[in-house]
Amino acid sequence: MVCNVATERGETDRYAVEDYLQALGAHCDGLAFDGILINDKLTGTLPPQAQIEWVTPRDANERYFFADVVDDERPWRHDSAKLARAVLRWYAKGTKSATLPRDNSAQRARVEQRHGTREQPTKV
Repeated sequence: MVCNVATERGETDRYAVEDYLQALGAHCDGLAFDGILINDKLTGTLPPQAQIEWVTPRDANERYFFADVVDDERPWRHDSAKLARAVLRWYAKGTKSATLPRDNSAQRARVEQRHGTREQPTKV
């Protein structure tokens, strides 16, 4: 799971990482995560008028993986490139491998069979 970088006014006021996990669990019975990716760069300026706060964990947990994943211009948002790199590092750490995840074309075919064919993404 990738945790939010900052709270959302009126919806997740004062939430910590554990509060997000509890809220997701309340909506998805039996939901479990192997790990949680959490932003660890708390130095940007959050807009005071937005009344938002950084999301941090209350307690230490071996399932937590920390990385700088914030957008430098808008630190209350994820930076997609930083997030992608962090997810790949996290994956490599968990699999003891620096390779990318296996081809998921068989899984994609099953999903398309159930939900209809979608346009294939452009391969890079």
